[in-house]
Amino acid sequence: LAQNSYLHLLLGYFASEFGYTLDEVKLDIFKRHCNKDLFLRERVNKRGQKVSYIRSSSELDKAEMTTAIERFRNYSSAECGLYLPEPNEHEAIFFAQQQVEYYSQYV
Repeated sequence: LAQNSYLHLLLGYFASEFGYTLDEVKLDIFKRHCNKDLFLRERVNKRGQKVSYIRSSSELDKAEMTTAIERFRNYSSAECGLYLPEPNEHEAIFFAQQQVEYYSQYV
C-alpha cells in the first residue's frame, strides 16, 4: 500500500509538470514505455487468438514494484529533466504532494 501511494504521487507529480492526465502517465509512460516487460502480457482467448493486455500494478510483487518505480524515476530524470524524489526525501515528497493538489483539476 505504501509503495502504491508513493507511485501514485510520482505519477501525479509527473502529470502535473508536463500536462498529462494521470491515466496517460500511468498507462503510456509508466507501463508501456518504462516497464513494458513487467506489464505487457499476452494470452490466448477462447477462439485461440493471441490478445495483448496490460497487467494491473496490484499484481506486482514488492521487488517488481521497486524496479518499476526506479525505472520511471530514471526515465523522468534522464529523458524529461524532472527529478522525482525518493520515498525518504520528506521535504521533496511534501512539495510534490502540494503540486499534485494544486493542479488536481488538470490531472
